[in-house]
Amino acid sequence: MAPIMRHDRRQPAPGTFGVLIYYLVANIAAFTQPATDRRYPKALQVVGAVACVALVATLPPLSVVLGILMFAAGIILRLARLSSVGFRPCSRRSALSRRGPRGVL
Repeated sequence: MAPIMRHDRRQPAPGTFGVLIYYLVANIAAFTQPATDRRYPKALQVVGAVACVALVATLPPLSVVLGILMFAAGIILRLARLSSVGFRPCSRRSALSRRGPRGVL
């Protein structure tokens, strides 16, 4: 018989923090789209972003702290990797010229 898995609300859930931050970024990105590419009104992205922030505020403090530490670790590792390979920002034109026949890098 398989054990029944139950979530203890006292346990931290940094993954929830990460998902909410992902959707916050998605709503902000959708808000910046030009009107010709927009499927839904801008007000919907504002409501979505505010909802994400409100839901993050309801998470246990330990979940938020662990989520922030998780993002900080990822940023530090990314910066370390970029510095080890000699990060050199490229112009948009050169990035577009590297695309293959289907526009894929």
